[in-house]
Amino acid sequence: MAKKVKLEKIAIEVNVLITAIVGDKLEVVMAKRAEAPLKGKLEILNTNVAKTESLDDAAKRLVKEVTGFKKVEVAQLGTYGDVKRKPDDRVISVAYIAFIPMNTFDAKAAGVEFYAVDDLIKSKNVAFDNKKMVEDLKNKLKAEVAYTDVAFKFVEEEFTLPDLQRVHEVLLEKKLFKTNFRRKIVDLVEQTEFQMVGDAHRPSRVYKRKK
Repeated sequence: MAKKVKLEKIAIEVNVLITAIVGDKLEVVMAKRAEAPLKGKLEILNTNVAKTESLDDAAKRLVKEVTGFKKVEVAQLGTYGDVKRKPDDRVISVAYIAFIPMNTFDAKAAGVEFYAVDDLIKSKNVAFDNKKMVEDLKNKLKAEVAYTDVAFKFVEEEFTLPDLQRVHEVLLEKKLFKTNFRRKIVDLVEQTEFQMVGDAHRPSRVYKRKK
């Protein structure tokens, strides 16, 4: 028979890694801590969970408060419950990923900032176990991009194939041959009647994902 453990108060928080492809990098929104402990360190956005809301609802609420977006897809990344993960209290965190399409969110206007994932992993200025969350995010996306639809979450409903290829390249950390890439995704997308001027100032056909 399992030994009974005294019931103690443990705080539950939700961390949300608001994630986007910025240029040719995978980036995450971070904020600087305004108070001790670890004042001035970078931390992933977080919120307490209200008694009346689920974990998913808390994550979506936080994203809406920060970005103003009413509909953002979130996915659970993992649970972080090391006893000493925070020095001032016993806090368990459930981390979520929020996917932001390219060029749709002005982080600085919202009082936060995007940081490159690789820079955060190398940095000594990240609070608590947030660096572990960032590492887990990178590894999860790299593993999933080859066999899931996760790349489509980083582009808008209508997109160009160069943008979609860039998402794959950033997540996989390698260059892809254009012809091979397009052959792989041809059954997943459909062409629209529109064109868009790309980075090379040449028109690119606009596509959307097949239903």
